[in-house]
Amino acid sequence: MKTNFKKLTSLLLAIVLVFSFTGCSPVKKAEKAVDNSFTAIKNLDKDGFFGNVKVEEGYEEELEKLEFDTEEQTEGDKALYESFKTITSKLEYKILSSEEVDENTIKVKVEATSVDMAPIWGDFFTKIFAYALENAFSAQTISDDEKEENFKKLFSESVTNSNLETVTKQVDITVVKVDNEWKVVVDENYLNAAFGGIYDVLTQMSEQMKID
Repeated sequence: MKTNFKKLTSLLLAIVLVFSFTGCSPVKKAEKAVDNSFTAIKNLDKDGFFGNVKVEEGYEEELEKLEFDTEEQTEGDKALYESFKTITSKLEYKILSSEEVDENTIKVKVEATSVDMAPIWGDFFTKIFAYALENAFSAQTISDDEKEENFKKLFSESVTNSNLETVTKQVDITVVKVDNEWKVVVDENYLNAAFGGIYDVLTQMSEQMKID
């Protein structure tokens, strides 16, 4: 009887292990990386975000500047933090489907609803232009640090003045295998989904200003 019980226990354990490994398939791991990255954005968890993503060349430096946990925050830093918290708190998403492209690449289709960044950046750009025009004729020299501080405050004002309308987008997010771990590729699709079309907004502004 004891022998039969041990055999039954071993069999059940084997079944559990099989299902456990099945649950950790590449697709499931890729979807988990996407889920973790979006959750990190909602919580402004920088370490959680970078632990689940592969940042495309050209974005690393700017994203690394996002440091909200420092004890030596300026007033501009605090305002920027509150603005990002307001924006990211509106982020909602769901994974619709996944497709394995090859052994190292999986496409995860996501529907994301986030704050529409077009009106916010439009207002922010207007404020920057007015600020630059005002100081162009000033005899006082403004340092780069002071300009950056003022820009943070102006952005915060634009968020505060916004009615925070949302926009919903369906995008294919690329997840790749890096050193045996699945990482979400932060590209234009990802940025547009997470931040209300931010990539398209900035691209359009750049084209209008003819900035390379």
